Amino acid sequence: MQNTIFHDQNTPRQLERLAAQRYLYSTAKHFLTGRLFLDLVSPIGLAVIVALYPGFGIYGALIALLILVSDFYLESLQSSKREQAAGVQELFDCELLDLPHQDLIAINIPDTVEIMEAAEKYKRSDPTYKALKNWYPSEVDALPLYLARLVCQRINCLWDVQLRRRYLERVGIIFFILCVIVITVALVRGLTVSNFLLVIVAPLLPAIGWIIREFRGQNEAIRRKDTLKRYAEELWTDALKKRVPVEEIERKSRGLQDQIYTNRCSNPLILDAFYKHLLPKNETQMNRSAKELADEALQSSSKKSNP
Repeated sequence: MQNTIFHDQNTPRQLERLAAQRYLYSTAKHFLTGRLFLDLVSPIGLAVIVALYPGFGIYGALIALLILVSDFYLESLQSSKREQAAGVQELFDCELLDLPHQDLIAINIPDTVEIMEAAEKYKRSDPTYKALKNWYPSEVDALPLYLARLVCQRINCLWDVQLRRRYLERVGIIFFILCVIVITVALVRGLTVSNFLLVIVAPLLPAIGWIIREFRGQNEAIRRKDTLKRYAEELWTDALKKRVPVEEIERKSRGLQDQIYTNRCSNPLILDAFYKHLLPKNETQMNRSAKELADEALQSSSKKSNP
């Protein structure tokens, strides 16, 4: 089949899907923002209030418990929107990269009407889909489909690893600041150990839980992405050196896509503000990586045709 990835990704049908997945991801991140407020901002405020007014301690612990319950509810809403966004992205990739759709693997995919509604809501901020055009770099245009597909999949495996590592650095800074605030308040108030646990640590439990979850979730996401990256690199080498037939490369590409989709459904989200801040740098790196892969493939083809 002919490679038409670069052209087809900018058709109205595919741009509508990208708009829908972008809106759904943003909605999921709104729930994440609510969770961050509950887990970080409110516990710190509670800890300070309780430290200044110890009699409020029992109420602070009760409020912290309510925050924890609310967090679980928001997390379920966030997960649902994230899975829907991943499902729309899977539709986009399967059709664009000419991969068979796996009904038993891809679940919670919005129907056509839901996709259209989400896309319309996205258009309020980007009426011409300007930010979504040329989703995959133009360098893939010069490659046969099975290689162009692998380039796109490798980009998906690489896309947010560095972003997550930088994000974890910021989470570490937040944790350090939180510890400094807690210790400072305790020293200023001259709290006993029992009072310290009740009036300071108890209200901060949601924040501590969030930080622990973030470290575990983001590190696990990075580990999975690194594993996919190594697999994609091995598949790329096999494809260039023709160690296995093209049909086998295509079958393995479908297996790789399964893992990409699974990761999209489960990977923890990163706030849009942080994502957008690093987006230009990430796009530059991905375009450069795609160009290097395309050049490598063309050079390999040239050597084989001119022994």
